[in-house]
Amino acid sequence: MKPITILVSLVIAAIPLTAGAQQTRADADAKSGVVPHPPTLLSAPQSASVVDSPLVRAAKAAHRPGGIKASTVITNETLLRGAGHFTTTNAQQPLPAVLGPKPQTEVEWLAEMRKKKSDAADAAAASKKADELKKLEAARREQLMEGDSPESILNDPPAATGPIETMKPAAPPETMKPATPPTMETKPPV
Repeated sequence: MKPITILVSLVIAAIPLTAGAQQTRADADAKSGVVPHPPTLLSAPQSASVVDSPLVRAAKAAHRPGGIKASTVITNETLLRGAGHFTTTNAQQPLPAVLGPKPQTEVEWLAEMRKKKSDAADAAAASKKADELKKLEAARREQLMEGDSPESILNDPPAATGPIETMKPAAPPETMKPATPPTMETKPPV
């Protein structure tokens, strides 16, 4: 990891040094009167039907011999002063309307929440009913597999839900005897 870090830092440090060396050579050539050789065109010129933007035209003009110096930076000011055309507008076209949802009021939001809750409750009730129907259908299929036919299901006596009690005959009522008062035994006096 350290050799890569060292290499990258050396490359970054060398970039400004090479730029400075090229600048001093260009200054020395200008003082000595040496004119650099103009570049030769290897491609055919573009047809007149292609329309260049103002920045492209200004860049092309900067590279022509006898044109603007190559050290000139293209900015809005140089375009206004130079051969390029730069236009601006004072009015902006209105932006298209956004087709997104409009903001809701609190009342609309509450109504929507109530509707969602009722829809959820209805869906829960429907799913519960569907589950009950599935269980009932499964029980019917199980009865048919055991040999019970629909006719026997209808003819069978109802199933008892609790313990079955048999009826006992009623006991005859007991006859009531008249109540006798308790008697006291008395002894003769001695």
